[in-house]
Amino acid sequence: MSSFQPAPAATCSLTCPRRNAVRVVLYTNLTTSTLLGHACEMVNELQRYGSSCLHAQATQAADRALTAMGDEGLAAAVAAAARSLVATTALVHSEAGQRDLAVPTSSGVTELLTGCVEETGYTAAAVCKYMVLLSQGALQGLLPLRAGGSGPAPSQVPSQAAHFVEVLASSELLAAAATVLVDAPPVYALKTLPDPDRNRFCLGLRAAVETAAMGLYYTHEAHATLVKIVGPEGQRLACGLLRAMRHVAVRRLQVGLLDQLAAHAGMGAALQEKREEQEGCKERQPPSVAPEPERDQAGGWAASSGAWWFAGEAARQELMVGVATPGREGPRGAGDQAHSKTTRAHEEGQEDRHCRAVYVTLGEWFEVQREQVTAAAAGVPAGPPPLLAAQLAARAAEALCRLCRGQGLEGAYAPAPEWQFAMAPVRRRAVGACAATL
Repeated sequence: MSSFQPAPAATCSLTCPRRNAVRVVLYTNLTTSTLLGHACEMVNELQRYGSSCLHAQATQAADRALTAMGDEGLAAAVAAAARSLVATTALVHSEAGQRDLAVPTSSGVTELLTGCVEETGYTAAAVCKYMVLLSQGALQGLLPLRAGGSGPAPSQVPSQAAHFVEVLASSELLAAAATVLVDAPPVYALKTLPDPDRNRFCLGLRAAVETAAMGLYYTHEAHATLVKIVGPEGQRLACGLLRAMRHVAVRRLQVGLLDQLAAHAGMGAALQEKREEQEGCKERQPPSVAPEPERDQAGGWAASSGAWWFAGEAARQELMVGVATPGREGPRGAGDQAHSKTTRAHEEGQEDRHCRAVYVTLGEWFEVQREQVTAAAAGVPAGPPPLLAAQLAARAAEALCRLCRGQGLEGAYAPAPEWQFAMAPVRRRAVGACAATL
């Protein structure tokens, strides 16, 4: 549970209404994100129980709960709350904001900064779970159309699927979830926050990023189904969903996923900095952040090395939790006894995440570019500018090759000629098509 608590009434006088407002935002987000996360877990458990045990009552209860969670007003409120937390965090982390809040002591500043970090972690987890729930609901409603075989293209969208797609398109939930992640406060800004708390925040944020990538996957699959529907309704829903997918925050998250892939492959500065810290020859410094105009060029799609601090931090976290032995050089051999079944299972989980990152970025851009009509009708770009797409694809291809050879995270990944990426033609085509524009 969060260590942040609202200040006692005796210390919150009318002379600090702005500080009180910040505390209200943080405490309200703690409460609502906790309730939202539990509600999403309840729906998931009902769905799992109903499908695994063929329990009709559980399935019906899950359907009713999912319908309630799909309320458009609820989705819009969740997105607004997430944006409010991001704006509050930015205010508290700025020097001008701290002066404006007139916090009397340094401990008071630290309290607010700590609260922002902690509540960002809780909110990111809950909002991303909710995004997955709604996007999965949209895709499930479209499953009968996906199983249509070689018959004529469908002309009607099931009502459940249409409702969830419209909620995703109108509520800006995708953008809000992406914003919470890409604008999460760098833990380096809190010098007084203990390392265990920083690590816990980063581990939670990493889980939220993985959840968001799954939500992007479901959303893309739903969009890919909608574009095949003949008639104005299918085109309208596909255009609305694509506009939500092309929000600048979602674009930044997509590039961030590729940044994270490169960091896992040992292509960034994260591993070198980690080694220098362990050897005591370098103090931990915040990663360089690209200036705002540079970061936002090309509508958030610019190759942004260092723009998302968490991309490198995710690789550091892998070393901290013992996935790799710090200081060990080179790939593991096939007969290395240290390569346990537990480690291999973790590697397979990482392979899932990396392949999914390629699919919801390069794969999605390639497929939308290939059919073009929806992007033109929606008035949004099908993908990044060709040169940027080629640069991102080339870097992703290099990262995947390094991972397959066992060169990622100081040898934490064993060489894997039969890696999942090699067995997924759509991902290989996506990388090749984007890189071919060089």
